[in-house]
Amino acid sequence: MHTLMTEVLGYEKYGVAGSDYGALVTSALGHKYADSIIGLHYGQDMPPGQFANERFWDLTDGAKIPEDASPELRAGLENLVDTYVSHVAVHMLDASTLTHGLNDSPIGMLAWLLRRWKKWSDKRGDFEENFPRDFILTQATTFWVTQSIGTSIRMYRNAVRYPWVPSHNRQPIVEPPAGFTFLLGDAYPPAVSTVEERIAAFENGLTRSSFNVVNVNAHMKGGHFVHYENPEAFTSDLRKTFRKLR
Repeated sequence: MHTLMTEVLGYEKYGVAGSDYGALVTSALGHKYADSIIGLHYGQDMPPGQFANERFWDLTDGAKIPEDASPELRAGLENLVDTYVSHVAVHMLDASTLTHGLNDSPIGMLAWLLRRWKKWSDKRGDFEENFPRDFILTQATTFWVTQSIGTSIRMYRNAVRYPWVPSHNRQPIVEPPAGFTFLLGDAYPPAVSTVEERIAAFENGLTRSSFNVVNVNAHMKGGHFVHYENPEAFTSDLRKTFRKLR
């Protein structure tokens, strides 16, 4: 991406925005090429090295729900596990096996992809409005005719086989100015029900120190797929981030 922007397209400076796995790409670029980057904007707070732990297949890293957890926190943690853990574990541990099955069955591939779109999206929203049938079928068809579902799955395990290596030890590890758009329909973080709570969860959380934060916003509408579920909020917040950097 850096080569594309600087050598192919000829930009001395550029900005980066991303969510989901794109947030990891954004962080890796921000860490290694800070001098070339004007600013960053995220849909999730994901620093580089996301899977750099001993239990790389386990999003909880072996943590149990605290015995004294409130009913809201317990429900939120259970929902987090139910939403994301199987995805990461299977992609990490049985990538090739799953790939053969999905490449052999268009129905199986559609079911696998649709489960992610539906399970990870905002349950309070209108799924078919945010993700029309033609959109879902186009996504599935692209994977099917190119037989590229394995590529999308393999990158999880490759993050462990070829781990992110820091280019420097400066702090924060992602140096360019960064903005964030958080949507409350996501399963992460658990037990967050207001915009103020979501912002506070980030400001007081473990990832905050990894970034040079200049803009943080949260919105009720939308889930994990930020720019699909609330494009207006993401676009507005991105503009706010980069206005600060003029």
